[in-house]
Amino acid sequence: LYALNPADGTTRWRTRAFQGSRELLITPRRVYHTNGGYLNILNRQTGRFVARVTPPDETEAINSPAAFVDGIVVVSISSGTWAFREP
Repeated sequence: LYALNPADGTTRWRTRAFQGSRELLITPRRVYHTNGGYLNILNRQTGRFVARVTPPDETEAINSPAAFVDGIVVVSISSGTWAFREP
């Protein structure tokens, strides 16, 4: 994953954290990537890893890319919906 400077196309940062995925959520602060049972979170400005989180019941599978509404991250999981305030 590469983050480019929109003014000149130069690389701002890059990471291998999300290899092979096209399902990303980009918010003003973070970059999110769902992967089976967990959600990777990066700092949008630096590309640094922030956290890897799992649904409250760690046996739940994440069934959709993340969405973002009014500061809340929302993800479809096996038993319903998981939502939390953006870290």
